[in-house]
Amino acid sequence: MNPPPVINCPSDRDAVAATPGSTTAIVNFPDPMVTDNCPGVTVVCNPPSGSALPLGVTTVNCTATDSGGATASCSFEIKVWDVCIQDNGNGDYLLFNSFTGEYKFVHCGVNGFTMIGRGVITREGCITKLRDDTRVVSAWFDRCHIAPRNTGGATIKRRQPDISFIVNDSNILNNSPTCP
Repeated sequence: MNPPPVINCPSDRDAVAATPGSTTAIVNFPDPMVTDNCPGVTVVCNPPSGSALPLGVTTVNCTATDSGGATASCSFEIKVWDVCIQDNGNGDYLLFNSFTGEYKFVHCGVNGFTMIGRGVITREGCITKLRDDTRVVSAWFDRCHIAPRNTGGATIKRRQPDISFIVNDSNILNNSPTCP
């Protein structure tokens, strides 16, 4: 009897489109880890690494097949956002969808935490704003096409404990949704 391979998918992850307002992102991810008693295991993930994924959540399904024909599968999720505002100093970041208002704030460091929600998007000229009064979250970015500033900022207030976080970003186009 040929036992199936053992496959472990990468963890769920966030990805950011190349520019705010883009509706897809090219997403690369590591191959799943696979062990097996037979040589020649192949792994196929759908969609594959390097695919253009739409805003929102995409489930990646991976299957490992060994040379004896035994298979095992795993899956993970990739969430694509079109805006990432990341603090120049401490690395805290706010991801949001500038179409739906969905957001995710990540405070990095020893007492790190994640806060998710949905706010309202408004646009005034070159400025796009996100506001959620239930959590006192406000964010903005300036993305003029004529003279792009590509700057952004956010204020996030966490209740319990009552504390505010300020995010200042001098270049919203060079961010990655990970803590330093």
